[in-house]
Amino acid sequence: VQMGNHGTTTFLGDELIASDFADNSTFDNDEGEWDAYDPTSGSVATTAEFSSNKLVVTCSTDNHAEGAQLPVAHVGDGTDTSIVAGRTYRISMKLRDTNTSSPIVYYGLGGTNSAGNSVATSETTYTRDVVCANATGNLLAFTSSGTAHTFSIDDVSVKEVGVASGWTTA
Repeated sequence: VQMGNHGTTTFLGDELIASDFADNSTFDNDEGEWDAYDPTSGSVATTAEFSSNKLVVTCSTDNHAEGAQLPVAHVGDGTDTSIVAGRTYRISMKLRDTNTSSPIVYYGLGGTNSAGNSVATSETTYTRDVVCANATGNLLAFTSSGTAHTFSIDDVSVKEVGVASGWTTA
């Protein structure tokens, strides 16, 4: 007697930071489209600069979100509709705390933010899943501690998380 068994498999889609925009992922030429992220009005105290094939983010002592952002137009196929509201995306970045303040870094995409990671002083890859609320929110890496700190970003990856479902006779 054969009995059908329901099975699901989680898989990751293609890399959404396109290879023709590799500087937005690996920063090999100390360039890319990343900018400082500081959503408050007035002067921006945060800096995001390319140095030694990394993106180096320096945050002030202001007690609000600060970090770096990549316009959503550079995630996916280069259009504002590269990400889809309601879908899950896996974001990973290699981070390093460069001044021993152990910042908690959060990721954001499509108007939704992830849980945070306490960043180590050695370069470590951190991964979080985000369910997008919209298709227009930029890719973010930010902190909101109110403590001055600097962290570096490298090897950025964004992939859609999917689930395949079906019946097997195994």
